[in-house]
Amino acid sequence: MSLSRSLKRIVAVAASTLLAVSTLVSFSLPARAATVGTGNCVATVDNASGVSVTASGGFCFVAFKTTGITYSWTKPAHVAVIDLLVVAGGGGGGARHAGGGGAGGLIQLTATQLTASTVSISVGAGGAGAPASSGAGAAGSNGTNSVVSATGLTTQTAIGGGAGTQMSVGNNGGSGGGGSCCIDGISSGTPSQGNSGSRGATGTFNGNGYWVGGAGGGAGAAATAATSSAVGGLGGAGASISWISSTARTQLAVGVNSAGSTFFAGGGGGGTAVFGTAGGGGVGGGAAGGAQGQAGSDATANTGGGGGGGGMNADNSVPRGGNGGSGVVVIRYAQAAMLSYNVSDINSYDASVGTAINDLSPTGTLDGTLVTGSNGQSATLNAAQGALQFNGGNPNVGPYIDITPNISTTPFNANGMTIDFEADFGATAENWERIIDFSESGTVNDNLLIG
Repeated sequence: MSLSRSLKRIVAVAASTLLAVSTLVSFSLPARAATVGTGNCVATVDNASGVSVTASGGFCFVAFKTTGITYSWTKPAHVAVIDLLVVAGGGGGGARHAGGGGAGGLIQLTATQLTASTVSISVGAGGAGAPASSGAGAAGSNGTNSVVSATGLTTQTAIGGGAGTQMSVGNNGGSGGGGSCCIDGISSGTPSQGNSGSRGATGTFNGNGYWVGGAGGGAGAAATAATSSAVGGLGGAGASISWISSTARTQLAVGVNSAGSTFFAGGGGGGTAVFGTAGGGGVGGGAAGGAQGQAGSDATANTGGGGGGGGMNADNSVPRGGNGGSGVVVIRYAQAAMLSYNVSDINSYDASVGTAINDLSPTGTLDGTLVTGSNGQSATLNAAQGALQFNGGNPNVGPYIDITPNISTTPFNANGMTIDFEADFGATAENWERIIDFSESGTVNDNLLIG
């Protein structure tokens, strides 16, 4: 065999080996499921980054906050109805007495049926503010959409907020961005998600020429236009989400508080040149515009607020515009019942029958009284099972059950009384078990069984 042919064979074998190695290296393993939370509020997700879980008022709240990820959330088996908040990223502010960014689009669904076992979730990033420069103005960038989808659920796409601009009408978006001081027209928001931005203004006030930017719209209101008294546009107010409690907001680190309510998606305020007053941001994470020599402020993360428009330096150089706030997705659902109880005769509760047996109350209804501990929830009657169901309070302080003397004594004397409990103090529910029997003259002696 010639040397040339031997070298060719060696090269071919080496190339084949490299191809095999390359194939092995490119193989990727599927993501592993992760859990976030404790007790009976646990979220199962494929990626735990930026996922927060908390319990409040008998509900579980799950927030998804990291951008650049497509999450997969596995719905707990007992959940059939959810409340859903989808907020897109807010728009970035422009630079050089520029407009503020519009808020990210906001979608709110309540009591929504969810039949799918998994839900796909992506959270939009806030748009970048325009960069600083030696003199030229610029527009910011629009925010990114947030999307929630599942089989049987109409895909919910919240539109990213429109950017604030410096030499044009503000960009359209979830809510519209603030526009130039010197161009007529206003931007538009997405119907049912946001509102319009405002234009800026220019003129003379108190003997000084002024140039101020417009403001971005918010989910709750349109932006307020810049004024002839040299005040930049005011960011539109965001929307209040009544079902996200103060406790949940704090624990999840989403939204902002205003007068005890939770707001999202406020618009960014307009910036100003050397003379004038910068516009404020809208409640809900919207950022203020920059005054003389100041950059536009950055919007609050996980609110979808718009970034503030940048100001202007006396030497004609330009500070940057403020960044838009990242979006967020929040899901709320009722906690699984932690404890149910049923009062019957000695036949106890038979789960295979599906109904309570020989209810001992004289009116045919349960007469047990629930005494709740801190933050405990009122009981609800499960008519099909003849049982009361309720969620727990804080650890070691409730809830408690107090059986009143309203139970009929005739069947009690004849048959005794059994109290059956089903407890769920972890991830899965236990079976019904007879744990307490009482009898004065019936066939069952007093006893206590913990199973």
